[in-house]
Amino acid sequence: AALKMLKSGEDADISFIVGDTVIYAHKIILKLNAGLLFAFVDKTDDVSSPVKIEGTTAEIFRFVLTYIYGDDEPDPIFLVEHYEEIIDVTDKYGIIGLKLQAEAAKISSLTIDASNLTEYLHFAYSKNCALLKEYTTSIYASNFDDLIRSSSFDELAKSPDILRDLMIAVAAHMKKRSS
Repeated sequence: AALKMLKSGEDADISFIVGDTVIYAHKIILKLNAGLLFAFVDKTDDVSSPVKIEGTTAEIFRFVLTYIYGDDEPDPIFLVEHYEEIIDVTDKYGIIGLKLQAEAAKISSLTIDASNLTEYLHFAYSKNCALLKEYTTSIYASNFDDLIRSSSFDELAKSPDILRDLMIAVAAHMKKRSS
């Protein structure tokens, strides 16, 4: 029923403008399922003056709203194709369930190697993606002998947080291998 309300816009009491697209929504659904987004729009009482949403597209925002309205099995192909944008929006508005699904979908589709591992690590840390952090860190630990000599390792030297976590993971990996 909630998804039908989102599609029709019937009885909407809030609207968003994303780019030049207006999307109608319902505060009660946001309050129940997306507390941070609700807090962002709570003071707005006029459906005819849309709340501006920046840093994303109407397509991505509508996808996130569809999840908020109860679609808890989002399209995995769309999740993989747009995971960075989805993670940006879900991180900004605290939509943790969808953020985790986007991470998991991306991880299951990833081909990680020395050429892109550092990039994924940086992204995982910058957006606080726990699953992706764990996944990339474990790959790093398993391939540490090769990766320590790569140019991407030099890149990590600029990130003390990542480096510290990697060293802990490598130490644990070495300990596991020797026992």
